[in-house]
Amino acid sequence: MAHSSTGYPSSEAACYAAVKLVGVPDFLDLVSADIDSIDATIAFNGGGRWFIDDVSHSIAVKHNNPDEARKDIDGFKGFAEHVLNSKPFELEVSGHGYHWWQQMLSLDQLDTLIKVNSPLLIIQGGMDTSVSPQKTDELMQHLKELGKSNIEYRRYEALDHGLKNSDGKSQRKEIVSDMNMWLRSKLGNPKK
Repeated sequence: MAHSSTGYPSSEAACYAAVKLVGVPDFLDLVSADIDSIDATIAFNGGGRWFIDDVSHSIAVKHNNPDEARKDIDGFKGFAEHVLNSKPFELEVSGHGYHWWQQMLSLDQLDTLIKVNSPLLIIQGGMDTSVSPQKTDELMQHLKELGKSNIEYRRYEALDHGLKNSDGKSQRKEIVSDMNMWLRSKLGNPKK
């Protein structure tokens, strides 16, 4: 049985004979760009072109004081520069080691998404505090300008990173319904 990134079984997804991927964008985009047999991909909360922009956004929205936010962002940028310009070293920050940080900080999502040829749906919460909805918008606009018609973007203005509304109520059921409609439009009806 197929599972969504939330860990819940997706019974309708299991009915398709085609290969589909659902989950977080960084991994899925890389897989979809390198494997031709993937028929469709759905990615949640894509973020912008560069990971550093999303981390900066996350830091900024957690601060009430812009000067303190700037100080923390500058500190993170110093950390990022050190990781990108150093040979591997012992590191664990937020549960991740050097290689993860080096890969995430050097990954250009635009270059990766340009390589994706199968249908791709990117779902973004407009109230996301973990990745920048504005940077996601900019990335999607750039892809549109490059003629990437296989990539669709749906921004849910009132939802956060966990696809919850401002009252904290999950809207996953509605999002999964939208995802199923999108999959049907790309792959046809599931086999019974």
